[in-house]
Amino acid sequence: KDGWSWSFKGFPKFKDGKEIKYTVTEDAVSGYTSEITGDQASGYVVTNTYTPVPPTGDNFKPMIWITVMIISLILIVILNVYKNEYIKKLYMKI
Repeated sequence: KDGWSWSFKGFPKFKDGKEIKYTVTEDAVSGYTSEITGDQASGYVVTNTYTPVPPTGDNFKPMIWITVMIISLILIVILNVYKNEYIKKLYMKI
């Protein structure tokens, strides 16, 4: 996509009278898939494609959820106290 390329030059073609067979490999990189096409005679083409890894929940922040739960619990207690006081006042008027 960005036109980056690399050439291997200056490698010997023969050793001890026999043609050397060169190959190309690509190390695995997280989030990328690799495809290698071609051969020694025509040239190798390495294509790396970005394939994002879906999130796994590793960014879970428990303190946020604990804080929200504590605040919710406090609000429930406060509302129950006011509700109970309101009911007591209501019954006292009757």
